[in-house]
Amino acid sequence: MSRAVAVALLLGAATAHAHVVIQQPGLRQLMQAGTTTAIVEITSPLRLWSAPDGSDRQEYFTVRTVETVVGEAPPARFDVFPHGEGLPAWQPGDVALLFLEATASRPEMAGLATRFPYYTIQQAGQEWKLTGADGDAIRGAVLAYRALAAKPAAEGAPGLRELLLRSLRSGAQSLREDAIAELVRAKDAPGAFAGLFPGRADLTPFTALVAPDAGLPVTTRVALARILDGLHGFDADAAIRALTTEPLSAGERAQLVRVAGASQDPGISVWLASLLVEPDAALRREAAYALGHPWHAAHAQALATRLADPDSTVARAALRSLGAQESPEASAILRRVAGGDPGFLRQLAEAELRRATAGQQAPQAP
Repeated sequence: MSRAVAVALLLGAATAHAHVVIQQPGLRQLMQAGTTTAIVEITSPLRLWSAPDGSDRQEYFTVRTVETVVGEAPPARFDVFPHGEGLPAWQPGDVALLFLEATASRPEMAGLATRFPYYTIQQAGQEWKLTGADGDAIRGAVLAYRALAAKPAAEGAPGLRELLLRSLRSGAQSLREDAIAELVRAKDAPGAFAGLFPGRADLTPFTALVAPDAGLPVTTRVALARILDGLHGFDADAAIRALTTEPLSAGERAQLVRVAGASQDPGISVWLASLLVEPDAALRREAAYALGHPWHAAHAQALATRLADPDSTVARAALRSLGAQESPEASAILRRVAGGDPGFLRQLAEAELRRATAGQQAPQAP
């Protein structure tokens, strides 16, 4: 598949209606979409070519082929242009994976084929640089995907599970994110998730990665918990409740607050509300935003206490979340603020009430 896969994984980020969107193709999708996968060294900075008559122009890199992983071997040295959203951030000396298409295969680009034999389907954020231990892990994943592609689909589940597990355990953030995206795609495809985890024993190594001693970033653990929720009895809310009791760093705690708001678990809701009195204003603000869902409406009064917060950003967050809770109690608080003394909160309260009124009057989409 050559287009980005767009899947919304609801994790309740820093704003009341935010979510994480996994929309770029991963390693396996890039390998399937391109005709050639190669390891190359970038030998030039980004350059600009213009046709002699000025009819066309193209940004490009000059590269040296190090190894062909899949497909026909490209020249030892060649110029290649990226064809996607944004330009990959490669620099001279970088060794990276390139996912290539023959320029002549696209009629609209055929005129460039003599000058540029290949284009890469990568875009900004898909550099796949092979540096150090991370690079070794990424190269290993690509070779594993190549081996999986040669097997019948029915025989590939064990190998894919092992590969995803290895990617999640790796120190390479790009590989961990790629594994999470692969799991989301599998969950979205009919029958694929059940085929990947046919039994509880197949799932256990993945649920173990959510545990405190797994060593993974908090956001990865929460994403993994949400994806696996309900599979063979796994309870994502219980796993996230356990995370709230861990001795996390300030940054990890803030990350957990951002994603915990999407949970409808009452215990997690109580934990979020308890953070509204934390000394750290940034944490109070994150907690206020996280409570901006209808299922946290029991804590409208706790948000109301933050409207007088000495940090104005906390007060703004609390007011926005009262609007997002869409409850009678939250609306009453907003009306009280809107009828109070002039100020930025009064204006914001009026705006939230208008938003609520518009939402109630808007016709339902077919």
